[in-house]
Amino acid sequence: KNSIYKIGVLNTFSLFFHNIPEGILCAISTLANTELGLKMCYLIMLHNIPEGISISLPIYYSTGSKKKSFLLCLVSSFGEVFGALLSILFLYKYINDYLLFFIYLITAGIMISLSLLKIFKEGWNTKNYFCFILGIVIGILIFILTL
Repeated sequence: KNSIYKIGVLNTFSLFFHNIPEGILCAISTLANTELGLKMCYLIMLHNIPEGISISLPIYYSTGSKKKSFLLCLVSSFGEVFGALLSILFLYKYINDYLLFFIYLITAGIMISLSLLKIFKEGWNTKNYFCFILGIVIGILIFILTL
């Protein structure tokens, strides 16, 4: 249970940083075109549902606390608010393709390393290979459907 708790906490902080570019994207696209911005916000909202599950389930399973699970999901979600405020207050004049590309690469690196080094390893160690592969397939399908 301790390793599952660690995964939940790692998910919280990695998804916080993952959500910062999403907040930037929502803010910049809404300022450029309101209709496009609302569509992006809706799509990102759908994309955030499995992210919240990836935080709340390990925390709740390891601690039994709904409050702690909710609070860590809330912490993670503030990444988007932070990204939106950051882009509106400071980055709006400096946003270009290179800066966005750099932000997205950092985010992808965090998520890939977390997935491969922590979550994948923990799933494999459960020795329930059917559920392990089923979870990967369902995750890929959710990713495809929420794009």
